[in-house]
Parts: sequence; C-alpha cells; structure tokens
Amino acid sequence: MTAIAEEATLRLRIAVERTLQGAGPEPIDRLHALGHGFLEWALGHPTAFRLVSARRLYRFERSRALLTHFAAVRDLTVQLVEAAQAAGQLPQWGVSPRRARTEVTQALDLLVSGLTTKPRP
Repeated sequence: MTAIAEEATLRLRIAVERTLQGAGPEPIDRLHALGHGFLEWALGHPTAFRLVSARRLYRFERSRALLTHFAAVRDLTVQLVEAAQAAGQLPQWGVSPRRARTEVTQALDLLVSGLTTKPRP
C-alpha cells in the first residue's frame, strides 16, 4: 500500500505543479490554479485520493517519498498564501472574531450541501 500511495502522491504533486505552469504571475492566480489542480486530481482519481488521505493504511512517516511529495505540495501552498498576503491579495479573512464561527459554519454548510445535492436531470 505504501508503494501505491507513493506513486499516487507523486502524481498529485506533478498535477499541481503542472497547473502552475499555465497560471499567471500573480500569487493569488497561482494559488487559485494550485487549488484547482489539486481538486481536479482528486476528482479525477478518487481512489488514489482516498488512499493518500487515509494514512492509517500505510506507514506514512517511514516513507521518504511520501514525506517529500506531501511537503512539496504543502510548502508550495504556504509560499503562495504568504506571497498573496504580502501582495495584499489575500488579507486576513476580514471576519471579526465574533462572526468567525458563523462565517465558517456557513461556508461548511454550503460545501456539504453542494456535495450532497442530487443532480438535476
């Protein structure tokens, strides 16, 4: 299972990096592309996505390849978020601490509703 997870994680990393090749120079555009690349890969490879997300099925911490590829995607994401923040493109959420719970809950509810709604014929 570890070998399969390693291959899936490598493919995820390649897919994310490939989407950045066509992204604009602005950090927010690159962050947007990275997110879409990740989602496209996950939706296009649901079994592989479930495997790489289920670390209990293999020894994640003992695989240099898994650690390397996950770190690469995570580090790239963090770099783009920080660059977008520094460029003023991604200010802190702009939600007061009092409204944070409501805003996050509404976003989660919207996401879950979108995933569970039956498609129209």
